[in-house]
Amino acid sequence: MKKNLFSLLLFLPCMLEAQPPTTIKYYRCVVVQLNGTKVVGEIYKTADSGISILRNSSPQRVDTVHAPVNNIDIIKIRRKGNTGKGWFYGGLAGGVTGTVIGLMIPLKQTNFILPHRAFEQTGNVLAGLGIGAISGGLLGVLISSASIKIRVHGNKKVYGDKRKAIIRYSLMQK
Repeated sequence: MKKNLFSLLLFLPCMLEAQPPTTIKYYRCVVVQLNGTKVVGEIYKTADSGISILRNSSPQRVDTVHAPVNNIDIIKIRRKGNTGKGWFYGGLAGGVTGTVIGLMIPLKQTNFILPHRAFEQTGNVLAGLGIGAISGGLLGVLISSASIKIRVHGNKKVYGDKRKAIIRYSLMQK
């Protein structure tokens, strides 16, 4: 009896199988129109006639702007908040790599300024950590800030071909 009860309690969470929470990924969108004006915001939804964009003009007010296909020149899309993550992960990877390289640098036989080898090794490690973290962070920002450019030039056929790629970045994906 105890064995069956223990088995039931052990596998109860598996039987209930809670749904994982859905996360919304926000993508910043810049629509450059044929007349040169830019509309900045998030893609709300796409239609055959054009793109609806949510534009935050103030914290209390959100505007929806519809950009018709025959007025769209270029659509630029990039992930919001990616540069901070790129800086963090790039700096972390660069710092670890720089630390390992700092540990591998051979020590000099004589050192008049720092007589102890431990201080010299620490200096190599700290220099490798600092240089690696800064260069890795900058590289991470460059990689993560890349954007996707979709050129439409007011052509409905080109927009229709690229629409599946645009739907992927919209808030309403139906």
